[in-house]
Amino acid sequence: MPRELAGNGIAKRVYTLAPEANMDEIKLEGYMKAGRALARTREKVKSWVRPNLKYTELVRLVEEDLVSQGVKPSFPTNVDVNDVAAHYTPGLDDHLVIPEASIVKVDLGSHLDGLIADSAITVSLSTELDELVTAAEEALSAALKVVAPGVRINEVGRVVEKVLDSYGLQPISNLTGHSIGYYELHGDVSIPNVYVDWDLGRFQLDGVYAIEPFVTFQGRPARVVDSVPGGIYIVKKNRRIKDEDAARLLAEINARFKGLPFAERWLTDVLPRPRLEAALRKLISEGILYEYATLVEVGSRPVAQAEHTFIVTKDGPLVTTIV
Repeated sequence: MPRELAGNGIAKRVYTLAPEANMDEIKLEGYMKAGRALARTREKVKSWVRPNLKYTELVRLVEEDLVSQGVKPSFPTNVDVNDVAAHYTPGLDDHLVIPEASIVKVDLGSHLDGLIADSAITVSLSTELDELVTAAEEALSAALKVVAPGVRINEVGRVVEKVLDSYGLQPISNLTGHSIGYYELHGDVSIPNVYVDWDLGRFQLDGVYAIEPFVTFQGRPARVVDSVPGGIYIVKKNRRIKDEDAARLLAEINARFKGLPFAERWLTDVLPRPRLEAALRKLISEGILYEYATLVEVGSRPVAQAEHTFIVTKDGPLVTTIV
C-alpha cells in the first residue's frame, strides 16, 4: 500500500534510514513465508478479477486465502479501479462491482507475527489499457536491478521515469514506495517514482522496502488527490477515552492489529453494528483514528500499479513476494 506525499510533489527533507536491521535466520524465514504466501494469493487474483464481480467478494477471496496459508493480512485489501489509484477497500454495505473494460489494481499485504509483505497486481480488462500494466511491471523490474547497499534511493525514480518515458507514459509523482518495519507498514523512508535531486538517503543492508510504480498516460502532470474516505483506518494516537464502546473498540484494535491498518469488516464481532459504527465515528472525531482518503488521479486518467517487497542483501535485493 503506497505512501502519499502531501503538498505539491515530494517534500524536501532527508529521510532517516530506520528499517529492520541485523537480519537473523528466524526473521528472514518469517519475511519469506509472509511474502511467498502473498505471492501465491496475488497470482490467483489474475483469475478472480472479472467484470461484475463484487469488490466485497474479491477482498474476501484474497483475505481468506492468506489466512488459509497461515498468515494474516497486513492491511485491508485495496481494490482500486480505473482512475482510483490507491486506498479504497469495500465497506460492509458496499455494492460496487468491477466494470467492463476497466483496469483493476489489487494492493494486498500479509504478515507473520509483524513481519510484513506488501505487493500489488494490476489486471487489465481492456486491450487499450494493457500497455499501462506492462510498463508498470517493467519499471518495477528495472528499479529492483539498481538496488544494493549504499545505492541512493532517488536512483529508483530515475529508472522508473526512464522506463515509462520509453513507453510514452508517466509516473504518479506523489505516490511512493516505502521502507517496512516490524508491525510498521510505512517506515520512515519514502521511495519516489520520479527523480529528485536532493538527498533521500541510501538503501541499507538488511533493510526491508517496497517499490511500487504507479503509471498513467501522458498529459498534465500526474498526481493523486484525496477523494471520498476509503474505509481503511489506522490508530493515529492512543489515549484514554471515556465512551465505553469506543474504549472497548480501541482496546480490541490495539490488541488485534498492533498499529497496522484495518477495516470495519474485521471488527463486526466486537460490537453490534450500530454501536460499532458509532464507536468508530467517536474515535475518528477524537483524533484517535485516522481514515485514509481514496486517492484518485487528478486528470481522471486510468492508473496501473506494480509492487514487490524486498530485503537488501550484499548481493542486491532479495524479493520476498515471489514464489
